Amino acid sequence: MTRPLLYVDRITNLSDARYCAGMGVDLLGAMVDTVSDEYVSPKAWHDMMGWVAGPKQVAHTLATDISASEIIQSYKPDFIHCPAEAILKNTVSADVEIIAEISFLDWQQKQELLKLYKGQIRYLVLTQLPSENEAVRFLSKVASDIPLLLELNDTFTGDVKSFFEKTGVAGFVLQGERELQPGLKEYNHLSRVLEQFD
Repeated sequence: MTRPLLYVDRITNLSDARYCAGMGVDLLGAMVDTVSDEYVSPKAWHDMMGWVAGPKQVAHTLATDISASEIIQSYKPDFIHCPAEAILKNTVSADVEIIAEISFLDWQQKQELLKLYKGQIRYLVLTQLPSENEAVRFLSKVASDIPLLLELNDTFTGDVKSFFEKTGVAGFVLQGERELQPGLKEYNHLSRVLEQFD
């Protein structure tokens, strides 16, 4: 079976970063918006990544009018992850690859429009998924011009391998979790998914 691309976003601590790297995660992401509760400063991010080898780095912003050059200069990411709206508004001009994000419902309505930007978007993250059966039913019939990554939150309890095979998507997006004390972590949600592809 082809292995999905695995992206763990909203990394805030070294424990998550090292665990994910050890599990073969492809992309690690950090929130770069200072207003976010999960904000990671450039220095903290570089300090963490200095202990990690393997995954490519993603700078994630929720802004629709972004300063890509400032993000690139500060975080030196391999990808910028931003709302699809920023692409549609033509507010993104970057020298790194783009991961765009859109809700499942909005994507269903804007698929044709997004096709016009397939040269700018490396991956498209679909959030707010419907039920597993509904997602499978729709995705199995659709050929996307942009590789799709499905966001799996901690409420997803299905068989991830089966979900991957049935949908034909490129991969999945998971989220890191806050660390109450350094080194004291449980990886329930992450491990349940990552261990299926280890």
